[in-house]
Amino acid sequence: MQDRGAFFIHVLGRLQSNVTLAQAQTELSVIARRLAVQYPENNQGRDMVARPLSREVVGDVQPTLWLLLGAVSLVLLIACVNVASLLLARAVSRERELAMRMALGASRGRLVRPCLTESSVLGISGGALGVVFAVVGVHPFVSLWPGSLPRVEDIQLDWRVLLFALGVSILCSLLFGLAPALRAPARKLEHALRSGSRSLGSTRRLHSLFVVAEVALAVVLSVSAGILARTLVRLLSLDPGFNTRNVLVAHVALSPAALENSTKARAAWEDVLDRARRFPGVQFVALADVVPMRVGEDAVGYWATPVQPPPDQTPLALMSIVTPDYLNVMGISLRRGRFLNEQDRTGREIAVVIDNNLAQHAFGGSDPVGKPLWLQGMPSNPARIVGVVGHVRHWGLASDDQSRVRDQI
Repeated sequence: MQDRGAFFIHVLGRLQSNVTLAQAQTELSVIARRLAVQYPENNQGRDMVARPLSREVVGDVQPTLWLLLGAVSLVLLIACVNVASLLLARAVSRERELAMRMALGASRGRLVRPCLTESSVLGISGGALGVVFAVVGVHPFVSLWPGSLPRVEDIQLDWRVLLFALGVSILCSLLFGLAPALRAPARKLEHALRSGSRSLGSTRRLHSLFVVAEVALAVVLSVSAGILARTLVRLLSLDPGFNTRNVLVAHVALSPAALENSTKARAAWEDVLDRARRFPGVQFVALADVVPMRVGEDAVGYWATPVQPPPDQTPLALMSIVTPDYLNVMGISLRRGRFLNEQDRTGREIAVVIDNNLAQHAFGGSDPVGKPLWLQGMPSNPARIVGVVGHVRHWGLASDDQSRVRDQI
């Protein structure tokens, strides 16, 4: 709690009812400037950014979800236009029957109700079939999603989804069932009775309108699907930097008694590793405080020369603390040097392995193995680089390239 460089801690606050987010941001900016003057070593060039908690949790997933909703809506419109065209053709064939009923005194409402009932049965049946497909396909779809999807464990079909599906089914039934229902002749009954289904002028125009709309929607959907498929293929061809097959992750907590001192804690963690290794089928076991593409973010400043750069110019790296078998567990490629081993213990010279991104940024084309690396919080005791590994896309296949922190230790 005395380390002013511990910027991995986030603060949650609740705004008062009469305070806007912009007002809070203005006040935080003033506080940040005062802290920069009071503590220039740690706070120079650092601002405080206020974000809604929802954005912190779900990130920038909203455009993706709107894209999916738009694609599904286009498919729904194409299906509705198809059904409306069929119902329209059916209404044309029944035009003489409807004219006869109207001539016998049936009201327009009495004629429209059977058509709407027929379209409602089709719409609700289609909605029910769609719900069945959703129940079967939602978990495979989510598991195959390329990249991270916030709150994926909360995706499920509940009463709100069912109510929405029912509402959309009824609404589509009413909207697209009206066109054939309004074909019921209200005037010129004698002409309708004589000509029957041979009077097709207005019907052909309405049917042509449906066909044009369907073709236009299909073209938009096909182009969008092609672009999306190309993007997905490119994403799936990206190397995540580790072997994603047959890797299991478990969150483990020690009892408070085991954390009384470092000796007890080390023995307890060794016991966890030994017991995990004894499971049948387990090849390698490792401990890590950061799981790629899942959880963990510990960004630290680093520099490759004894002179520390200004705080606002210090590069950042994602730091992970791992046990020696981590390289074997994750299948990360070793580019130079070696990985950590049992001799690299706390208390001796700190050994670190860096990724090729950090090696390129800090050392250019020279070999970094064996060179010192200064880390924020321990500027007088540099770490020693023992190896270089390939870059791991910690932030996801799609978003890692845009991440603020990509160097890794």
